[in-house]
Amino acid sequence: MAGSSKDVLASSFKKRLQDLDCPYVDGVDESWISELLFHPGEARIRLLQWLFSRFDSKLAEMLDNQYVLSETQVDSRLQCLLQISTMMGLCKADEIDLMRGTSSSSKLIAFWDQLLDILCIVDTADNPQKRSLASPGIISESMTVEEQMDHDCQYISTLAAQRDLKDFFSTKLYLLPPDLLRMIENSLKEQGLEGHRPKPPDRSKLDEEISKLTKDVQASEAQLGAIKKQHDFPQSDQKAVTKVTQTLKLVLSELAQLVTSFSYCFESEMRQWCNKTPPRLTDLGPAVKRVYSLLQQFTTLLDSLRSIQTSYIGVCDTGQHSKGDTETKRIENLMSVSQAALDSFQECVGIMNESLQRCGEDWDASTTLGATFLR
Repeated sequence: MAGSSKDVLASSFKKRLQDLDCPYVDGVDESWISELLFHPGEARIRLLQWLFSRFDSKLAEMLDNQYVLSETQVDSRLQCLLQISTMMGLCKADEIDLMRGTSSSSKLIAFWDQLLDILCIVDTADNPQKRSLASPGIISESMTVEEQMDHDCQYISTLAAQRDLKDFFSTKLYLLPPDLLRMIENSLKEQGLEGHRPKPPDRSKLDEEISKLTKDVQASEAQLGAIKKQHDFPQSDQKAVTKVTQTLKLVLSELAQLVTSFSYCFESEMRQWCNKTPPRLTDLGPAVKRVYSLLQQFTTLLDSLRSIQTSYIGVCDTGQHSKGDTETKRIENLMSVSQAALDSFQECVGIMNESLQRCGEDWDASTTLGATFLR
């Protein structure tokens, strides 16, 4: 029974698609129609794009008819199809599964039934040959006349139950928008005239205000004319304006696509985490903070000790180096003084030997002693 009902629905959908001259149903059977309408895929997205473009040619500008491999761009196409379907009243703004083809069978059947009915009505209204043969209304073949009548009655009951329906038959007419009415009411409250009709303004005062405003406008126009005479305003280049406009349009379209992709990613990947209950925290926070502060102080102390050790080692190395340099200098000074004393003593001995030779005295012992010192 279920299989026969699906075959009937597929046959009905196929007939209406053929009436719309759909290129996707030529030479196919009902099973392929069911696969096309009720299962996700690229062919289903292309069919939806063609149907919406068939409904209004301006919608073709919103749709991308090229096959894309990027998953993000596919999602952006689904978002665009969902937006159009929402504007046509076919689904809600959050029913993205209808565009994918993963929703329940009843919702998918109702969606395709309403969409094809709308397109058939539009096609009948636009075609003069079909208009003369058209009936006042089109009853869907997927449901009986009684079911259609029940649905229509429920729709009328829903409209009648809305709270704003009484405003359609209200005898009180407001000539001003709500913000101006609220401003007038507040002004009357400040003047103490709440609930009373304000007195009309004096005509002479209105004439004075009008004449004053007229003079101000004339003076402003004279100033504007003088400015135009003094300065030459260059005309804008139409090609440059067109180029900038196209560039801005391209950038805005890319930005809109990024926003749509982010919105879908947020709804599908991040929304589920936003609704979770917050974690329950324990009372270990102050203790952990205290331990962390003590560790910081201990680390600072270790760094200070390390710097002291480094300074001590540097001072010791500098002292040893200075001590070695002092000893070397002292030894060199002693050697230079000894060499100078030896040179002076040798000079004195030489002078003494010369004196002895002059005097002719025999100083063998002294000469021997002097030679010994010289060695």
